Amino acid sequence: MKLPRRLRHGLEKILLGEDTLPLRFFIAQPQPQQEIQVWLHGVGQPRDVTRWHGPASTIPFTLWVAFDANETPDDKICERMSLQFREAGERERLLGRLGLRRTHTIRAGNSSILVCEARSASNYCRPQLRLFLHFLLQMWKQRHSKIKLSRLEHRAMSALFICPRPISLVSVAEPGRASMFPLNVMGDVNEDHFAFALTSSKIPARFLASARRFALSAIPIEQAPVAFALAANHNVPSIDFADLPFPTRPSSHLGLAVPTFALRVREMEIESIHQVGSHSLFVARTLSDEHRSDSPEFSVVHGFYQMWRLRNGLDSADSIVRDASIRAGTLTEQPLRSNLGPASSVQRQPATIR
Repeated sequence: MKLPRRLRHGLEKILLGEDTLPLRFFIAQPQPQQEIQVWLHGVGQPRDVTRWHGPASTIPFTLWVAFDANETPDDKICERMSLQFREAGERERLLGRLGLRRTHTIRAGNSSILVCEARSASNYCRPQLRLFLHFLLQMWKQRHSKIKLSRLEHRAMSALFICPRPISLVSVAEPGRASMFPLNVMGDVNEDHFAFALTSSKIPARFLASARRFALSAIPIEQAPVAFALAANHNVPSIDFADLPFPTRPSSHLGLAVPTFALRVREMEIESIHQVGSHSLFVARTLSDEHRSDSPEFSVVHGFYQMWRLRNGLDSADSIVRDASIRAGTLTEQPLRSNLGPASSVQRQPATIR
């Protein structure tokens, strides 16, 4: 028997108080972001890998960390690895931790990519009892879902997305078909190489595996609604670039359609593809890199970290309206004003990896 929606939301508020933000929360963030530092521990001195790591798969929860090829740690050292997510600046408060277990290593130019599964995960953004109730609620909500995350995978996701991650648009085309869709499961391996992950069974992963070349466009926060709406293209075999709801221009080298409002456009060629759990991990080499603006980019964080940001003055309640407006496709460049607190009625969505 299903509980009425109002009663269900009432029970959630009793259990969770005001902690009812969407688990995938959209924010504006300069790139590279300066709020969070990600440190790798267990391989000698702690190593700053803020730029040099990224998600690889949801099930099992897997991520990667890049090293210079001549500094790759051996298997025995890898058994002690962990990632710490800390507040940037003098206080360096610990906000999350991931224990890692290396599974294999991938070569990318002069770098090695260590692929690691999570063996433990902790989030310190909210009181532990409140987080425990959140995780129980998430487990209950997914009981009828085809994709079921374990408690470890839920906790690991909440830790990994403490670090703000940009959402960009991928442009890809080959004779007879084309597409443009958002991507946020990505990161730099070194100055020339880039890695990203896509669900193996989905159209974008198969398309990119065939086309091998693509353009990646950084999106200003003002254009976030149109980028968010293009998520529908993950399920569409092909689109006509002429039908996009914004003007485009050819990219400099490959001639792919990219938004005219793009802050940065990188053209890339895929060098290798690796199966990692439910996802394909792509390693690509940069062919061209065009910077146009340093304006804040469309980015995403976990809702637990957004609660921490609100409570520590890094954002305002206006961000809740902006997040809702992005989902509704109505964001404007005007200042947002709202009386909504963290207990807004915005629909909550799991922070899953595309």
